[in-house]
Amino acid sequence: MKGLLRFLGAEALQDRPGRAGCARIAWSTKHLFGLALASLLVGYAVLGRGFAYLHVPLGIPVYVGEIGLVIGAAWALTSRRFWLGTLGTLPGMFLAAFVLWGVIRTVPYLGRHGTEAVRDAALYYYGAYLFLGYALVREGGGLVALARLYAKLGKWYVFWVPVVFLGLAMAQHSGPLRATAGGDFLLLLNPGDFAVHLAGVVTFFLLVAENIPGLKDPRRTALWYATALLSALLTMSRAAYLAMGCAGAAALFLGASEKLSRLLLAGVLAIMLLLAMNLQAGVRPSREASLGTMASLVQGIISSDDRTAVGQDTKRWRLLWWGKILRETLWGEYFWMGRGFGENLADAHGFQTGSATDTHPLRSPHSVHFTVLARMGVPGLLLWLGLNGTLVLHLMLAWRRARQAGDGLRQGILAWALCFWAATVVHASFGVYLESPQGAIWFWFAMGVGLAAASAVPGGRQNREPLRR
Repeated sequence: MKGLLRFLGAEALQDRPGRAGCARIAWSTKHLFGLALASLLVGYAVLGRGFAYLHVPLGIPVYVGEIGLVIGAAWALTSRRFWLGTLGTLPGMFLAAFVLWGVIRTVPYLGRHGTEAVRDAALYYYGAYLFLGYALVREGGGLVALARLYAKLGKWYVFWVPVVFLGLAMAQHSGPLRATAGGDFLLLLNPGDFAVHLAGVVTFFLLVAENIPGLKDPRRTALWYATALLSALLTMSRAAYLAMGCAGAAALFLGASEKLSRLLLAGVLAIMLLLAMNLQAGVRPSREASLGTMASLVQGIISSDDRTAVGQDTKRWRLLWWGKILRETLWGEYFWMGRGFGENLADAHGFQTGSATDTHPLRSPHSVHFTVLARMGVPGLLLWLGLNGTLVLHLMLAWRRARQAGDGLRQGILAWALCFWAATVVHASFGVYLESPQGAIWFWFAMGVGLAAASAVPGGRQNREPLRR
């Protein structure tokens, strides 16, 4: 809590007359938003989509992600000179255009679909967290304070994952781990969601931690790496392996070669040990944690032979659905405008897997790119691809400038943002992730942090420790 207040710049309030201590903090919308955002990020990382279902029952449910967005909007009115700075960048312009096109494709369907249209519109309106994340770093305690907060989360998060999946094994529960109360999920965790956060934590300690005084402890870091590898193996998910692998490849390219080589060597040795012991564990009842199963999962990622891979029915189901979306957009009547927001795509295309009584039925085609194409047409897809392309290019150019300037902290944070982008986009390409708050809010906030690091002057105020400790 003390570290969070330091990042939010709470010490600056001590010079303001007329208010005392916590009272001055409580009345600041910036601090209120910072506390709300921290709660959201931790809740989504730990509890997954189950946390996203928390809401205020006001006839129309108001979910916690939207509550945080409203608080952020109230603060943005007083700090627009900061968050408007992102609109001067190509990624900011593309995001604004993407949001505007999304609004155009939502408004006509509000009368017909009501809250369902607003719910689907989360695909684009959570992008506001990019602007808010950017502004929070610029007005807060800077990159060092934020890095320390993330390190505290990461240190124990890698231990949380194996606890969850061991609990999954003991409960003999297939699929995502769930706990319900009154029909709503309290805990709904997906292996791929875990993998994105594990990738973020590992690449952070590889690329950023050594630039933060007091954070780098070789023995503890080795323990975190080993636990993260074990956690990734326990997920037994192709999406998890892909997300971790792409983030690792990005880290290798962005300057973690020596450290990452040691980490990969440790992972290979662990797999060899499992092979020698022929270890099998029922982490998920439908899938044993053995080397043979891992090989089948990897084969399922790269193979087109339906007879030799685990989960090929799911793969074929996705390809059939995606093919139908391509036909109706690229060569059909939905080329320019898409289907809009509010209609259930699984029902419309005939790929619904849930029952009529499900309170949260499947709505999206397990790929954010195809969701964008189906709902926003080809123009929406081009805006989406342009947004991601310019975002990566902007971060890469800033990373190169930071390396040339010898600014290790900014270089590390930019590299971490790129790795987080890679893990998130890979996972979102094969699942419903960026359409949901547990993925979207983390992603857009991380990209806002990356843009803030890119805009900071090398060695300037944003890269220094706060003056007060």
